[in-house]
Amino acid sequence: MHVKWLAGLALVAAFLPWTARGAGPSEAEILEKAREAAIADARDMRSAYGKGVLLVRRKARADEKEVIQSEGTFELFWKEGRCRLDLHLTRHRVRVVILGKEDEAGQEGDLKGERRVILGDADSGTVVTFSPRIHPTGCQIENYGSLGDAIAFAEFPFRHPAHLWQDVLNVDRLITNLDGDPIAFADGKNGRLEGRYRVKNSKKSHGVFEIDPRSGYRVTSHQTLVDPSTTPLVEKQVVWGLAESVWFVKELHLTERFGGEGETRTSVTYTTFAPNQKVDDAVFDLKSLEIPARTRELDRSK
Repeated sequence: MHVKWLAGLALVAAFLPWTARGAGPSEAEILEKAREAAIADARDMRSAYGKGVLLVRRKARADEKEVIQSEGTFELFWKEGRCRLDLHLTRHRVRVVILGKEDEAGQEGDLKGERRVILGDADSGTVVTFSPRIHPTGCQIENYGSLGDAIAFAEFPFRHPAHLWQDVLNVDRLITNLDGDPIAFADGKNGRLEGRYRVKNSKKSHGVFEIDPRSGYRVTSHQTLVDPSTTPLVEKQVVWGLAESVWFVKELHLTERFGGEGETRTSVTYTTFAPNQKVDDAVFDLKSLEIPARTRELDRSK
């Protein structure tokens, strides 16, 4: 068992089974390789075009049948921080509450055939929704303070659709939050390296992540656990792809468990992804969409 003492912190891996790590890079070298890989991925991808599939499944209790929360396809245009994400929801489950009876639980139903177009950058974000439920024009525009906010309110599950690895584990932030390098590595499955750490200011929470040397020391999974449970509270699994000598996340699978029983499983899968493609600036403009006259526009940036 590998035990490392740093900054008065004893990181002991007794809470999970370990396999001693053989000779190879030190802990600091592994983290630096992972950090450099993330920097390279952001630097090397100047633009991107992609198509993919979204699927969100959930169940409130372990003994209940899993239901589809959201299902659809999406098209991504990305260029130097500007993003257009065109989301077509074939199914989206919502809870309907009757006016005057807001205190009641209401009933669940499916929205079908709804389109949400997300436009924006670091400074602003817009969601344009096309839906038969919107009267009288079938369209609504909502403006937000950032692209991340727009993506969240449009209910796309990850805030960095072109750089999905940023939604898995930020190595720089991890090192900073842990006041140094209190991370121990052991040999994981299939040639991967498994790192474990205690979450800062938490006596019970700890994280487990994997780095794959075969994919250039990129993060392939991340789990958050709360002692004494060995079942992850949050679990992320990554499938990497390589196109035009640029690494990208082809699949990202997220499992979130709550209440000790229920869980939500979210998957984003790119069926097409082409980095550094020519992307017309016009696609990021609201004028590229056919907005009906008298469409309502709302400011949600405050």
